[in-house]
Amino acid sequence: MRVSAAILRLAVVVLLPNLCFSQNVSASGQDEITRRIDEYLNRATDSGLFSGSVAVAKDGRILFSRGYGMANLAYDAPNGPQTRFDIGSVSKTFTAASVLLLQESGKLRVDDPICKYVDACPDSWRPITVRYLLTHTSGILNYTELPDYFENRSLESFMLDAVKRIRAMPLQFSPGDRFAYSNTGYNLLHEIVQKASGQRCEDFLQSKILAGQQSC
Repeated sequence: MRVSAAILRLAVVVLLPNLCFSQNVSASGQDEITRRIDEYLNRATDSGLFSGSVAVAKDGRILFSRGYGMANLAYDAPNGPQTRFDIGSVSKTFTAASVLLLQESGKLRVDDPICKYVDACPDSWRPITVRYLLTHTSGILNYTELPDYFENRSLESFMLDAVKRIRAMPLQFSPGDRFAYSNTGYNLLHEIVQKASGQRCEDFLQSKILAGQQSC
């Protein structure tokens, strides 16, 4: 049975601590561990099950850092230790953390209505709080459900146009009634972070979360 790429990536995460983080590994033992990791990942890459960058660290020191597979097939660009990847919806974790940091500093409350921070806020959104956006219970349509999403998502104007169109649409349900994953909600949280902090979201994230963090 063919192992899925997701399962293999999980296997890598599980395997590396067992190989690399035991105490008192000699230099020769560490070389053997590195060789085994590299061999494992090369086999996975050759099988088409893995493509990415891998770093292994112990006590704050990088022991192993290499890229496998291709970052861009069209340009024949391989992955390397410094290759940048789109983290997709993992960014929602940072957005939510930013909101909670702003609450901690008294610049907003998660039970504030979003219309306190969102420009051109439609009347139907007035019952929606920041908490509802955070928990995907706002009732605001997910922009990926728009019928032309796949055709237009690469356009620079898509996001502004999509949110403008969704503002004019009725809510899918009353806020708080049920869960429905909404990328639109987190796009709005991005706007709220900027309004409450007085900074670009990227600058707030860098100064309050990323600055001073050491590579692991």
